[in-house]
Amino acid sequence: MIRTAGIDLSLTATGVAHSTGQCYLIGRDKVTTLSIEDQIQVINGLAIEIYATAMKPNPQAVCIEALDMSQPYGGQIERT
Repeated sequence: MIRTAGIDLSLTATGVAHSTGQCYLIGRDKVTTLSIEDQIQVINGLAIEIYATAMKPNPQAVCIEALDMSQPYGGQIERT
């Protein structure tokens, strides 16, 4: 079986699931209400944590959900 990790991006609750059955939630509330300097730091920290969590079991493949840019809610630019 190929070891895989799947990522469903969100600022408040990014989901990371492994083919081993382990699942994790990573995120932070109210990121978009922070100053741009604070947003950069928080988003960078979240990116590092998401990457480390996804790569923890050394997967052979990583899949990420495509962003739905047609939705009118905020946060799309931050997530991309």
